[in-house]
Amino acid sequence: MKGFLRHGLLGVFLVLAIGLVVVVSRHTPEEPSAPPPVTEEEPIIQAEADLVLQEVDYTETREGRRQWNLKADSAAYDQETGETLAQNVRMIFFDKAEQDQFFLTANEGRMEEKTGQIEVWGQVVIQSRSGEELRTERLAYDSRQEVASTDQPVDIRMSGKRVKGVGMIYDLNQDRIQLNKQVRALLTGDLRLGK
Repeated sequence: MKGFLRHGLLGVFLVLAIGLVVVVSRHTPEEPSAPPPVTEEEPIIQAEADLVLQEVDYTETREGRRQWNLKADSAAYDQETGETLAQNVRMIFFDKAEQDQFFLTANEGRMEEKTGQIEVWGQVVIQSRSGEELRTERLAYDSRQEVASTDQPVDIRMSGKRVKGVGMIYDLNQDRIQLNKQVRALLTGDLRLGK
């Protein structure tokens, strides 16, 4: 009987030991791997930011005059770089009389405090008060010069007109748009020349 008890305890001990090895091996953390590199198209709000805000509403002024207003679902500010990254961006640009001039929406954006540069990307849409619309995937805005530009395809729609091209420079001060290449236009409506 003692032999049976001894062998039974040894068997139970072996089963417990094997079970412990299996449990430990399953719960031992693997070697940490390097995180995948973040691309600009991935979500940009990072936990390492100095300040993270939800439901952001910020208005930029110059000499007491509103320049633009930015709203975003969330934004993260990095004090070292002076860069703010935002998600679900909505902006309003004002004219000299501080009237709403343009409305911009984009999936994400970046603003550099030192240079005044703003860059937005992901389904960028700009609409004017009078209904004109511009679509692109990426747009840079120099807030000091009041110039917007892109090297991406652009689709502009106006009453009875549609213009497409690749690359654009828009000077807000002169209200002048230049499309750089591969320009195509579709004009409809009353097109009689020499009325």
